Amino acid sequence: MLLIFLTFSLNSILLYLLNNAFFAQFIYSGIYLLVFILLYSYISSQEFNKPVFNFYDLLLALSITVSASIYPDGLLYLVGPFGIFLLFELFSKEKYKFLTSFGKIGLLSVLINPLVIGSALKWNYSVFILSSTAKFIGWEKIRNATPLEMTGLYNLFYYRNIPLIFDFLISIPVIWILYSGYKTVKYKKLILSFFIFLLIPYIYFRFTPNYYAHLKSVSYLLFFFVIIFSLGLIFILNKIKNKFIVYALVVFIGLFSVRSSYRTMYQIFWHPRVVDKALSSLEELNNNEKIKKPFYTADIYLGEYDLWARLWQGYFLMDKDILTKADLKFNKEKDKSKLVLASKEHLVFGDKKIIYRSVIWENKYYILGEINEELTK
Repeated sequence: MLLIFLTFSLNSILLYLLNNAFFAQFIYSGIYLLVFILLYSYISSQEFNKPVFNFYDLLLALSITVSASIYPDGLLYLVGPFGIFLLFELFSKEKYKFLTSFGKIGLLSVLINPLVIGSALKWNYSVFILSSTAKFIGWEKIRNATPLEMTGLYNLFYYRNIPLIFDFLISIPVIWILYSGYKTVKYKKLILSFFIFLLIPYIYFRFTPNYYAHLKSVSYLLFFFVIIFSLGLIFILNKIKNKFIVYALVVFIGLFSVRSSYRTMYQIFWHPRVVDKALSSLEELNNNEKIKKPFYTADIYLGEYDLWARLWQGYFLMDKDILTKADLKFNKEKDKSKLVLASKEHLVFGDKKIIYRSVIWENKYYILGEINEELTK
């Protein structure tokens, strides 16, 4: 229990996600684990051998529809593992029992709330297409998580990036510990089905420019990952007869976990997202009656480099005619004057850069002027 607490409750990635309003995913994760427990109990019970509808079918169907209502993105992460698990069992002697049982669960899920299931599936498809093609995201730049960082022992957000060769070498013992944990579980096919499906988006988004989508894939995988990792650690520690070495290793793991979680909480406490002087200074521009022409925000040219700033810019500039990247979906025309408002700290983002030809207004934090679109890339 102590190891699960150190790698789960104090996991630096989970602390970061909770601070950044991923609360729906935490509620969903509870339902997700409930579905896993119910499915495991169902397969082990006598009710599984009966073709008629039973209490397990109803509970699993209700759990699936509730998860789709709370967090539509997560429906795919329940249906997918079910499908893989069913494929495994199609080669077993009990394939007809699994087909019947899963068919009952699916039918009840649709009958209970067809609108939620249908809209959730449509939402999942749209999110997948958008995540695969989006290049600019309104989130801070985050590197792709390695197995070590997912354990919470090394901080994904606030530690230095380890060179690729060392990432690879360190990942080997982490994966070995995971495998040791996997060997200890009773129903391996069920665990393997969930892991295979959860690894698909983790690997896929690793090779796309959408680092936010990769972070979300990590958030789904993490709940299973840290538990199996902890079971692997317990399995290995039980093989060590010297209790002093066992206690020393637990303390060593604890120190790494506590330090990583403390680093996250420290950064969150001292560097929160607030409406700072820079954003509030836009009131000067909003009250400037000389500027009447419409203008664009920098996200049109740089991408959504900071969603928080973009939303608050709109709040402080309610009396001005502004156009953001999101507005371009509905208004394709651009002002010939090419007036653009940008933060002086964010004139460059990735390979994008804004170059001004003339300036009509500026303060300590922002600049508004006509850009040189030929040089702005």
